[in-house]
Amino acid sequence: TDRTNLRQFITDLAPNFLCNFIVSDGKFALKSAIPNNPKSGAINLGPVQVEQLFTSGNILEDTFKVEYLRSEERRQFKAVVRYRHEQPNKLPEERSVEVALKGEISDDRTVDLLPQEQFDLTQFCTSEDHAVKVAKYFIALRKLVTHTISFSTTLEGLSIAAGSYI
Repeated sequence: TDRTNLRQFITDLAPNFLCNFIVSDGKFALKSAIPNNPKSGAINLGPVQVEQLFTSGNILEDTFKVEYLRSEERRQFKAVVRYRHEQPNKLPEERSVEVALKGEISDDRTVDLLPQEQFDLTQFCTSEDHAVKVAKYFIALRKLVTHTISFSTTLEGLSIAAGSYI
């Protein structure tokens, strides 16, 4: 019912499917946000294949900038994901699953003290497994992403595309 920009809609929705929205050769595309094996499509549990290395030799002078995320943007949380459970010949019912990184936390009492963040996937998610994977992805992003880097480089000799690991 509300007007929305198509690019913004896809950008907001793509992480719920563990994807990144990219524009490649002028076409909209979704690319896996999790490194995977290009041949089998399975999740890559080994080292990530880096496609380009950037050093002081190919970064333009005075363009390298690092921005650290604020502490509240890195704070651990407990994810509560709502999804839709469907059964044949029955009306769908809404369910929720709670996910926290227990390996980082000493006991269940500490888990209870974590702030909750809710994610509503009821419009498209019909599996608890999908809901848990999305929750783990968002928790891992919060834990592992601490800063952003921006820089300028020349176009010569680059072998990268949108979504490449550098």
